[in-house]
Amino acid sequence: MPPTPHPPAPEHRLLRPPFLPQPVRTSEDAALTAARYLQWLGFEDLELTEGQEREAVTLLGSRMVARVDTWAEPADVKAVECLWLETLHSEEVAAAMFTTSGYSRQALVRGEQLLVALFTLDAAGLPQPANGAAEALMETGWTS
Repeated sequence: MPPTPHPPAPEHRLLRPPFLPQPVRTSEDAALTAARYLQWLGFEDLELTEGQEREAVTLLGSRMVARVDTWAEPADVKAVECLWLETLHSEEVAAAMFTTSGYSRQALVRGEQLLVALFTLDAAGLPQPANGAAEALMETGWTS
């Protein structure tokens, strides 16, 4: 069952300055960019942990679980579902995924169904939303 809707973010999130990207050349750059981006969105208490599968790291916070996947192939539906499962312990936790190689079509569909915000990281370091949940996270600070 997808998470329940969360109230809109406070007004101050909507008035933040533009995100300042930095080039993504390595896996470490991708993880740093994702962490900086989530902090820019208001998720301040993130901790970095090594991922269990593929070339990924996880960013954990009190209101966010995010995965940064730098594998050479697009993220699949399993990666999206596994990330979503990490949010089931609380209705107050959002999920976001950042990848340098995009997403399979099935992963995009499933991310939308589960309200997992999916972003693609380009070489310039600017996260691009890949689904509606990512656009909602950018606009309101939440995925619904």
